[in-house]
Amino acid sequence: MAWFFVYEVTSTKFSRDLFKELLVSLWSAIFLGFGVLFLMLWVGIYV
Repeated sequence: MAWFFVYEVTSTKFSRDLFKELLVSLWSAIFLGFGVLFLMLWVGIYV
């Protein structure tokens, strides 16, 4: 996540790559989904 923030802040409008941004956002969404899943399992909400 920190890498994505640094990438967005330091890159210019012309040097950004849409594929790289989509790949990082997909990776982040997967990890966030697993985090929410295991948090719900931990507190007793069985999904």
